[in-house]
Amino acid sequence: MRELLTHLIAGNEKYIEIGRGKEWARGAPDVVLDDDPGGMYRRTMDAMLQAWEQPGVLDRDTALPVGRGRAELALYLHLGETLVHGWDLARATRQPPPWDAEVVEASLTRFRSWLPPQRPPGSPFADATPLGDDAAPIDRLAAYLGRDVGAWST
Repeated sequence: MRELLTHLIAGNEKYIEIGRGKEWARGAPDVVLDDDPGGMYRRTMDAMLQAWEQPGVLDRDTALPVGRGRAELALYLHLGETLVHGWDLARATRQPPPWDAEVVEASLTRFRSWLPPQRPPGSPFADATPLGDDAAPIDRLAAYLGRDVGAWST
């Protein structure tokens, strides 16, 4: 659990900097959890949201995993990763959190627009796994980003 929290906080730290104008790049900063990792996550999330709420940030041109584009696409990358790691945690702890289907669908649509189901070498995501269109949006996003949803359901 601490490793996942460290990873999520590092992602927030990375996207704080991108929101402030730094170029997107692979990897994330090293993070050392303090005595209140939950509070640390909330603080970094608040700072990230504040950085991205500034005028013009979403429209800025930045590097992306597949070339250059609007910074908004980088933010969708972070959103998808955060949603799927939330899915990982929910499945591992057998908790059914309330996912916002509209947000999840928007994230899935963005990923499908630039990330092919069979991933190129060096992709941070495994190949998409098959899952029916009748599955919950969060399960379809998790499957598209390489999770074996069926294996987690048993």
